[in-house]
Amino acid sequence: MKNLIFAALAALSVSACATVENTPETNETEAEASLAQTIPVKAGSVMAETSGHEDVDHDIRPAAPDHSNETLLYGAMTKYELMSFVEIVSLGGQQAVLEQDDIVTVFAPNNLAFEYAGRPEQDVIAEFLSDHMIAGSFDLQNLKAAISENGGPIELKSMSGKTLNVYHMDGKIKLSGANGVLATIIQSDMMHSNGVMHQVSNVLHRQELGR
Repeated sequence: MKNLIFAALAALSVSACATVENTPETNETEAEASLAQTIPVKAGSVMAETSGHEDVDHDIRPAAPDHSNETLLYGAMTKYELMSFVEIVSLGGQQAVLEQDDIVTVFAPNNLAFEYAGRPEQDVIAEFLSDHMIAGSFDLQNLKAAISENGGPIELKSMSGKTLNVYHMDGKIKLSGANGVLATIIQSDMMHSNGVMHQVSNVLHRQELGR
């Protein structure tokens, strides 16, 4: 079934040329290990929007149906809003990263995010994907709790080793990457067998992106 879905999406890409919050079980060992590395971020350190895509006041959407027996790749392929993300992952040959057994959290930019920021060049797609991933499973409640315990924003390390600043602002979780662009989690807690995925409103990759 996964192969059929993926093949259909790949064909679509070629032909086009181109939450209510919940608290599911998480991998506590992985999450606690990553949270132990959180570092306070000074208040007011949110960097200005640089992509031309203003991070508007998004409402958090309900969590997607639980696909906890399926991989992150399968989950992304079933979401229309993440079609561009899936196409980019496929173009870079990075499908296996989202099917590996290691538990990770993915902050997946939606289609609209790529309309504003453009798509990464093929030779940087692996880095692009790593910039949007952290080790361990962090649902929305985990992130809120970590920020609350820290008394303010936290820093987490992406799989590429870059810093992700995570904020609790106006009742929403927002984050910024090395490019300084602020993104909002607009659909949270898409739970899968190898981690959790959050749909975000902006691209966090630091390098200039292609169109």
